Amino acid sequence: MLPLEGISVLDFTRTLAGPFCTMILGDLGADVIKIEQAGTGDEVRSLLRYKGREEHQDYFYNFNRNKKSITLNYKHPEGKAIALDLARQSHILVENSAPGALKRAGLGYEDITAINPRIIYCSISGFGQTGPWRDRRAYDAIIQAQSGLMNSTGHPDGPPTRCSTALADLNASLYAVLSILAALRIQERHGTGQHIDISMLDCLIALQAPEAAEYLAVGQIVGRMGNETSYRSPQNAFVARDGVYIKITTNQRLWPAFCRVMGLEELQDDPRFRTNYDRTLNRKELNPFIAKRIATRPAADWEKDLLKAGVPCSRILGLDEVLSSDHTRFRDMVMTADHPFSGTIRLLGFPFKLSATPAQLRLVPPLLGEHTDEILSAMGKSSEEIKLLREKGAI
Repeated sequence: MLPLEGISVLDFTRTLAGPFCTMILGDLGADVIKIEQAGTGDEVRSLLRYKGREEHQDYFYNFNRNKKSITLNYKHPEGKAIALDLARQSHILVENSAPGALKRAGLGYEDITAINPRIIYCSISGFGQTGPWRDRRAYDAIIQAQSGLMNSTGHPDGPPTRCSTALADLNASLYAVLSILAALRIQERHGTGQHIDISMLDCLIALQAPEAAEYLAVGQIVGRMGNETSYRSPQNAFVARDGVYIKITTNQRLWPAFCRVMGLEELQDDPRFRTNYDRTLNRKELNPFIAKRIATRPAADWEKDLLKAGVPCSRILGLDEVLSSDHTRFRDMVMTADHPFSGTIRLLGFPFKLSATPAQLRLVPPLLGEHTDEILSAMGKSSEEIKLLREKGAI
């Protein structure tokens, strides 16, 4: 048994913010039907094509497992009728089209609730369904720029810097899942649905709570601090003798142990560095002492000794090192699956570990329209009707 077993999701999403949300719902056991355009499908099917793998959809695979794919032209009257029939039977609908796009197609929130008042209709967009910026086109990097995140990321003497992963997309997906699970609770208790309005911008602003706390309290913007923070020191990345960087974080309780491992006991009671507050004020004077010591030994040696003393630290690893590490393998964060087109594929594992109802890989990422006939047959369409729908361009 899976947590969302028996819950049906109609997935009108594409690219990343929406598909990541519906994939998580599928991982938790929901039955997800992904609506795609015939011929092309989700545009990420054509991204990240490498020499020798031009026909493979590696990017798509990691956001679309545990789903079934149906190709459907909902701008065609008969295609729209199928979409409405599917929505009538669904517990949840998720879409990340431009605000108003599905409404113009007759598949907006009011249209769907007219036939299914219990449905949870989740809209994910860049700036939300309301507000002056509602109709702006949104990409992850643009949201990072407009949220304030880029302005606080990077080194003080460098330019604003984008976070390397698609943080705005993925963060919005997680807030969408959280909201949907809350709405499911209401649906189950009271039999009512609702519209969930997820803005990538709102969600990325919310994720900056530590930085916002300082501004909202004292009107101060911290600005770019590279590998440091405004509220703790030392917290920085230092280069070791072998050229490898090591990230170190301490607090007041760990400061003596850190000084002892570093061989810098004389700093422990130095008035400039005695408290965390002192150290944050005098970080420019403290960092050179640490950097000089770190440069005398390989990073792995420092890591071993600091961890033994209970001081949080890590060599700065590449993603390749992380995904091949013993710990990552032990935690099953990389899995393999047999795909009907690509053969053996590697996917990221499930980050949530539920002891009684663990997530399962029930369906490998679907081929475009792979389940069209299956889904329509389950709706009562005959093979002749399906053939005719295909000829008309409705599917």
